Order: sequence, then structure tokens, then C-alpha cells
Amino acid sequence: MAQHGTHVTTDTSVDPAFLKDREAMLGGFITFTTWSVVGIIALLVLMAIFLV
Repeated sequence: MAQHGTHVTTDTSVDPAFLKDREAMLGGFITFTTWSVVGIIALLVLMAIFLV
């Protein structure tokens, strides 16, 4: 059997400005994804209403 190392290294010296930038980017991505899903659902509902 293969031996697997269980040693986990964690780097706790992360730049706070880098984390703030990544959080802002993630927030923008989540907002974009949410509004995209809402728009697609609205489009499908409108298609169901007007095409039937």
C-alpha cells in the first residue's frame, strides 16, 4: 500500500489587502451569478406566459 503523508501546512501570513480584494471579487461574482439566474428564470416565465 502507498503511504500518504498527513502533514498539513498552513500559511497564516496572508496580506489583509489581498483578502479584501478577493472578498470583493467573490462578492461581485455572487451578485452577477444571482442576477443572471434571476434573469433567466424571469425570461423562462415570460416565455411560458406568452408562448403558450
